[in-house]
Amino acid sequence: MYLTFDPSRGESLELILHTKQGTTVARRTVRLDDYHRSAILKATVDFFRSVGFTAGELEGVLVVNGCGRFTTLRLVAAVANTLAWLYHIPITGVTAATVPFLGRPKKGAFLRPVYSREPNITKAHRKVLAV
Repeated sequence: MYLTFDPSRGESLELILHTKQGTTVARRTVRLDDYHRSAILKATVDFFRSVGFTAGELEGVLVVNGCGRFTTLRLVAAVANTLAWLYHIPITGVTAATVPFLGRPKKGAFLRPVYSREPNITKAHRKVLAV
């Protein structure tokens, strides 16, 4: 089985468990809040439990790159890379257009997130008083 993380929907994350041929076995959409650092890993574990599956049974991990929120994509990449490293399984990034074709995960690879634009990160506007 393969796990695809699809963070391209902005406010939500879609988890898809499928066969190598692309047949969907299970799917879950999880709504994410602004503070969702731990929600991605918890949602993945809950998803596996709900379908009676363990991460050790994974054959590969795919991540939809290039769309969605910067932080969500960064955190999904971290969770996906950790799963691939921990269980010695292949990983690859795919675009939303290639999800039906699944891509070809590579064993021992690490996913580098691809963002659709520059991150929207600003510096704090606090004034520091010198004493």
